[in-house]
Amino acid sequence: MAAPTAEPTQDISAGLHHSDTQLETLLPGTIGGIALEKLSMPLSTYMASLACSASNPCGDKALYTPWMVGFGKTPDDATLAAATDLTNTETIAIEAFKVPGTDGTKLSSAFVAEAQKAGWPVSPKKVGDRYVQELIDPARQNLDLLSIGWVYAKSDVMYIIITDDPALRLEALIKLP
Repeated sequence: MAAPTAEPTQDISAGLHHSDTQLETLLPGTIGGIALEKLSMPLSTYMASLACSASNPCGDKALYTPWMVGFGKTPDDATLAAATDLTNTETIAIEAFKVPGTDGTKLSSAFVAEAQKAGWPVSPKKVGDRYVQELIDPARQNLDLLSIGWVYAKSDVMYIIITDDPALRLEALIKLP
């Protein structure tokens, strides 16, 4: 008989899911002097929770399923951890994606390819000793919403730093593994 799997926990006081606290620990706890809240959940749960509308398009949502299919996986097979400022003092989200058995570099290359297929501008950048791919969500950019992300991979995790503030983006990248 297989051992029972652990149920995801939920922080009742804040309503945040914590299904992979180990993945959450890879994300910075502060950016710009502001404490970030962390959460983690299956990618499919995150996709179902997005409140998208004409005034708040979620272009990234359309990228996740074809991205996973390329690995013979579904969004149920991936885990997302995020760190963000829920006080909205700083406008930043840092995400970590993990797919068991899949290298982070392959995850990032495939994600960038899906973004390019969707018409997102993509450009490689070298920041210090790290290489990132800069992605711009055109639908969000046209509405003057948070639209610039840096994709970075380390080991078996792909990270996305989403902010239009270059100083915050750099600080986040420096604080990632």
